[in-house]
Formats: sequence, C-alpha cells, structure tokens
Amino acid sequence: MPRQFDYLRYNELAQRTWESFNAGDPIKPPVVLGLSPEWMLANPDVNPSGVSMKEYLTNDDAMFEWQVRFEEFRRLYILEDAPKGIPDAGWTVSLDYGNYLEPAWYGAPVRYHEGHLTADATAFLADDTKNRLFDAGLPDPFGGFLADVRRRYDRLLEKRASFRYRNLPVTRITPMQCLGHAGPFTTACNLRGAEAFCIDLLADPDYAHALMEFITNATINRIGAWRAYVKETQGIDAGAGLGIGDDSITLLSVEQFETDVLPYHRRLYDALADGGGRGIHLCGDATRHFKSLLDNVGVTAFDTGFPIDHAKMCAILGPDVQINGGPHAALMQHGTPDQIRAEAARILRSGVNKKFVLREGNNMPAGAPLENANALYAASLECAWKPEMVVAEAG
Repeated sequence: MPRQFDYLRYNELAQRTWESFNAGDPIKPPVVLGLSPEWMLANPDVNPSGVSMKEYLTNDDAMFEWQVRFEEFRRLYILEDAPKGIPDAGWTVSLDYGNYLEPAWYGAPVRYHEGHLTADATAFLADDTKNRLFDAGLPDPFGGFLADVRRRYDRLLEKRASFRYRNLPVTRITPMQCLGHAGPFTTACNLRGAEAFCIDLLADPDYAHALMEFITNATINRIGAWRAYVKETQGIDAGAGLGIGDDSITLLSVEQFETDVLPYHRRLYDALADGGGRGIHLCGDATRHFKSLLDNVGVTAFDTGFPIDHAKMCAILGPDVQINGGPHAALMQHGTPDQIRAEAARILRSGVNKKFVLREGNNMPAGAPLENANALYAASLECAWKPEMVVAEAG
C-alpha cells in the first residue's frame, strides 16, 4: 500500500460492502483471504531471520509474536474487505495448530517438518489396534495434546497482561482449532488412513459408524468445553453458529455421503450451531454434496475449493446461499497479478449471484506473492455490482 494510503476511506468502503451484502443488495463482491502466518514466514522479505514453521508451532513466544506481527502486516499491506490500519483497541492472537490438532488429541503422532512446511499427524489406528480409542473412552477436552494447548493458552493470557506492541495490548486470544472441527469422516480418515477407513465403510460398517459416532460425541464435548473456558477466562462468547470442514467427503458418492456421513453432520450442527449460521469449508470438488447439506442440514454458507463451476452452484443452491470461491491456489502462487485479476473477473461475470464472496480457492499458498493476493481486490472493484456507489479505491 502507498505511504499515504487512506485507511479511513478504505474501511468505510469495507463496512458499506458488508452492510449491503448482509442486507441482500451488495455494492460489490466482498473479498476475504485465507492467509496464515505460514504464508508470511515463507517470505524472506518479512522473515529475514528465517524463523521456521516448526519453531513457530512449538515455541509459545514465537507463535505469540508472529501472530501479532501477522495481524499488523495484514492490516497494513493486504487488500480485502476487513478493517485496515493499526487497530484502535489492540491485537488478536490465535493459537495455531494447522490441521493436526484433532488427530493429535486422539493420540496420532505429530510430525514437524523443516523449513516452511506445516506439521501433520500420522494415522495410527492399525487393523489390530483400531478399537483402542473405544477402550480408553471419550477423551478429556483438556487432556492429551489439548493439555499442552490449554497450558499455552493460559500462559499467553498471562503474557498479554504486560505485553505491548505499538503501545497496544493483545485484547483477545482465540484457541481456534479447539472451537472447530475437521469433520467426522475426515477425522476418521486421519486416524485410520483414508484407504483403510473407506474399506471400513464397506467391509466393517459397524466399526466405521462406531468410530464416527465416537468422534462426533467427543467433538460436541470438546467444543462445548472450550467455548465455556473461553467465556470463563476472557468473557468472550464463542458460540452462536458453527462452521466445520469435511474435505474427505470428496471420496464419497452422494448416496454414501447421505447414508453414512450426513447424520453425523446433522448431529453436530444441531448440538453446536446454537441458533446461529451453519457453514462448511470443503477443499476439492465436493459440489455434488452441497444440495444435501443445504436441504438436510441447513448449511447456507459454502467455502469452496477447486475445480468449481461457481455460477452453476449459485443456480442450484439459490439466491440465499453464500458461496466463497475464486482462482485456484496454483494460479495464486505461480500466476501474474494480471492473470489472477482476469480469472477473478471471469468468475464474477460468469453468472454468480449476489451472495458470492471472492477469495482464493481455497487458501493462499506459502510463497504466493503479495501482489497476487491484492489482485483479487482489484477485480472486485472492477466488477462492482453498483460501480457508482463504490466511491473509495485502495492504491
């Protein structure tokens, strides 16, 4: 952003964008970005000391510092429909465990990689040990791997009392993965291995359903307990609405999904959505399942991957369902800003409805240039639904 960037004017446009979007008559497509400190750490211009992902993930102070630095960087240099500039009240820190927190909680070994690759968990329920979770009983929401997460959370709550950055405090610490869910089918695949669990569904369906039932019950307990703990420790209400994922349902037919997995989704949303919105994040092309999730579970916000025909999905799901999507990750990483802007404009002009939210499809890969991230915002201005009302442009 230029040195004299008008944050006030930019923020006013972002606020108008979301207000008009929520009212059902948006002035332009909102832009959201799936960015994480991993993306920032992989950029030597902003990480000259070469802090690794392993250090970031395992060192309390490193995670705390880089979360604050990441929020500052995002507010000063990233174009999206969100508040920009130095915050008035203070910073937000999120405890970040990639996609491995849930399997690690059940006992899966975690592998930390060198460089800027995030960690992962290894499937550990072999054929001869696949009942070990049942034998141990439902896991403690603050036990196992989550005991260390709680220790870090408590320590950082203490640390923030004396912490200042740009003379501002940290006002909120969010244990984000403790409050979400990767999905019952995906978590089962993480614990057993995708191939083994797909075989379970066919060859040992009683076991497959017992495992997803176990995961569903444990998840409801965990999210409820952590919501209460965040409320107790910070006075923050983390309830009302639920967003989950379940990327591995891309492996299933519509019949398999509706018969074997959908009932667990329904239980999760009914137990945890608490009258709020119901959303789902699905990488890959899971669009054949979207109508089932809308009709049978009430999901009305879909965060999509690729390849996706966005206009077709808007037509199938109707004008009241939100779809987030945009150019695929490889283009965001290796394309030029002009290519990304053109692809985003093509999507926005393809027939999407006014509940469409522009983002990369569906996470900004580590190493993607800053200019490529900001190209999406430029396309949203170019394709504004009401150009006469878009009175502030960034840059």
